[in-house]
Amino acid sequence: MNSDKILLVEMNSLTPQERFMQYAIEFARDLNLKVLFIQVFNPELYPIGLPYTTGNEVLFTQENLSYISNDIMQNLKATHQKIIPRLSDKYLPEVEIRTETGISYNIINGYSKNNPVEMVMIEGNTDSLNRNFLSDEGMDIIRKSKSPVLVIPTDITYKPFKKIVYATDYHEEDINTLKRTIKIAHLFSSEVIAVHFTENLNFRERINGRGFEKLINERVGYDKLKFEILPDEGKNMVYSLNNYIDSSGTDLVVLLKENENFIERVFTKSDVKKAIKHLHLPLLIFHENIRS
Repeated sequence: MNSDKILLVEMNSLTPQERFMQYAIEFARDLNLKVLFIQVFNPELYPIGLPYTTGNEVLFTQENLSYISNDIMQNLKATHQKIIPRLSDKYLPEVEIRTETGISYNIINGYSKNNPVEMVMIEGNTDSLNRNFLSDEGMDIIRKSKSPVLVIPTDITYKPFKKIVYATDYHEEDINTLKRTIKIAHLFSSEVIAVHFTENLNFRERINGRGFEKLINERVGYDKLKFEILPDEGKNMVYSLNNYIDSSGTDLVVLLKENENFIERVFTKSDVKKAIKHLHLPLLIFHENIRS
């Protein structure tokens, strides 16, 4: 990939996450991308005072917010410097660190419009039971970003993607998404599995699958691309996908953002929170309207 392009990393914690930052640097290195770490402060989360607050009290709050921003900047820089010696024997990507005031998805989209952002990277969260979830800000970034979004689970260690799974519904849009997935796969010599889950493994379903496979092979031509048609266990593709990746050695899961129902099921519904509690894998979400 082009070294002028950028991996934009949203830092969503007041305490810099060392492992998350290191993951971003190593991933960007392997994709030959620059890294931009952005910590966004939403002013609405820092009220300036009660209705009777005086000017001096407002000024104090603004100064305090500025202090927090500067403190976070210094912590981010210190964390970056701490990581560098671990990677000193390898090529290190160019890194920029900044803090911004506003709403995360607005800042990210505004920057992406004027700069060559290849991908946005955000960190998932875990609850007290070690189940994965995304913050409202994270969901907004996925819904509204025009760039691919890579969601990294908490406390995961980076390793190259050797097996990538893409969940397909045999749509034309899947062709472009697979092309973009394979661009990444080439860098790691990854195996790519296009998985289709269905309630009925009947003859027509298999014929459709073979036709889609032939079309993809004609347009993409990647010799490590394979196709699988699997039963949708309990009519819940999230559970089926989890069970598949748990047993297949998957390193990265890829989805198309326009499949809104599936995205919502993965991240927001209570029953699916149970389903994805074992999905401690990177998840890459592409936007349908971006063409390769």
